[in-house]
Amino acid sequence: MSGTLYEEIQSAIWQGLGAAADVLGEGYSLFRPHGVANPVAPGSQIDTVNVRFDAKPAYAFSAPNLYGKAIWYLLGDASGMAVGDYLVGSQGTFFLVAKQPLESPVVVECNAVVSVVRPAKERRPGLQSNYMTDAKADEQLLMTSWPCSLLLGSKGERPASGIQGETRQPWYVVLLPAPDGVDLVTNDLLVDAAGRRLTISAVELTDLGYRLTAEQSAA
Repeated sequence: MSGTLYEEIQSAIWQGLGAAADVLGEGYSLFRPHGVANPVAPGSQIDTVNVRFDAKPAYAFSAPNLYGKAIWYLLGDASGMAVGDYLVGSQGTFFLVAKQPLESPVVVECNAVVSVVRPAKERRPGLQSNYMTDAKADEQLLMTSWPCSLLLGSKGERPASGIQGETRQPWYVVLLPAPDGVDLVTNDLLVDAAGRRLTISAVELTDLGYRLTAEQSAA
């Protein structure tokens, strides 16, 4: 397929999705993050677009979304959108994770707002000369006030104490955009609006953004 023909087909798809959204959708504010702080601040809004979201990619609007499902398919002209952009409107806050050729654009529904900090570790000698311990010190702020999907995992983690009957610590699957210049690693901390602290236990960076697992801290 020639580049020109491909571009014509893709343009026709965007026009068709946009025309359908003009009838079926409603206006959403489109935000493009700049830097690492508050991507949906008023100064980050770049447009208002008509969109609608469906739980299925065929746009039949025949089935509701269910528990534990953050993925939606966007009906609308996404030609002016970029992966990582946010959409804010009556149904909530979403961010675009996939804008693949000739496919339905994919968004993630946000149900939490988190900041990401990196604990700074200072090393000090223990009781033995070859034994070192970690001491909590200042924390480096990596990301501030980012809407994300934070959903419970299928089970909890056993507490480190091993005391019988002690409640498992809940763990979460977190979907988050990947801003330029930020490289998350295990043991970074997520802090939500309620002050809960979650320790990142696994990091997967893809062209869709970050997929993390995180365990809620006991304290």
